[in-house]
Amino acid sequence: MRDLQAQRPGHDWYLIMGEDQWKTLPAWHQAAELVALVTIALAVRDASVPLWTDAAASGDALTTPVRLPMPRLDVSATLVRSRVAQGQAIDALVPEGVCRYIHEHHLYA
Repeated sequence: MRDLQAQRPGHDWYLIMGEDQWKTLPAWHQAAELVALVTIALAVRDASVPLWTDAAASGDALTTPVRLPMPRLDVSATLVRSRVAQGQAIDALVPEGVCRYIHEHHLYA
């Protein structure tokens, strides 16, 4: 993100993530610096889920995300990464192009 900000100063950057990663954000390396550079767009599976974790509710959150409206999908990125790491097929979970990209670039292996 530092490089992107340097290349295009003044642009608004968004980091799209799911609830599973949102809950782990405070433990990320240099998380405070990251959230200073981007707006977190949180893709939630259930519109009734509040936009905070226990840390956020206690005032320890790094940032407050914006809700990203999207249709409910019963596939999480965590599941896809886990299946790839275990050598299991993901073609039924993601579009063909995404599956090909993950395999061509050896992501999550």
